[in-house]
Amino acid sequence: MRGPRQAAARLAALLALDDSPWRVALALAIGVFISFTPFWGFQTLLALLVATLGRLNRALTVAGTWLNLPWFAPFVYAGAVKLGSWLLPGLSGLGGISAWLFLGTTTLRPPAARPEP
Repeated sequence: MRGPRQAAARLAALLALDDSPWRVALALAIGVFISFTPFWGFQTLLALLVATLGRLNRALTVAGTWLNLPWFAPFVYAGAVKLGSWLLPGLSGLGGISAWLFLGTTTLRPPAARPEP
């Protein structure tokens, strides 16, 4: 049986990013690409296979695959609507929700897409 220190060391080794930024981005991008394939139920296995064959970070490739899971969408859209409602507090109704969603996603897009220096 493993102790807490061994488990913590194993987790730290799993989460270590010793790869170059280019390889980290490649692993995540391949995961996101796989998430758009129609192989529902097999996307994680496919991501693990491609990451192993390409000698990429498996954790990042699987994380990229999980970014497009349908059950994350409500949280993403709810966050965007909430941010938009903070920026445009006077709107209401369906038009207000649409404006909030548009403004929230537009506000979140540049920081999320900004390349790291």
